[in-house]
Amino acid sequence: MSLLFSNSVCVLPVLLELSRDRISNVRFLACKALGVAGVTLGVNHKLSQDFIIPRLVALTHDDKDNDVINFAKEALELLKP
Repeated sequence: MSLLFSNSVCVLPVLLELSRDRISNVRFLACKALGVAGVTLGVNHKLSQDFIIPRLVALTHDDKDNDVINFAKEALELLKP
């Protein structure tokens, strides 16, 4: 959990916001970090199910950048049960 909580501040909202950044490199790095966060929490954790996985799925469908789509797919692969 140290990835998600630092000095009692949750970084998940920041990662979710960065996944919507206008710069594609920021978005694909956010995908990578979301994948690690999901693995750290566990695929069945409420935060993974409610926020991380749906955001990664949305990026695979909605993003126009192929790198972002690919990194979102890779992150989702890490989160398969």
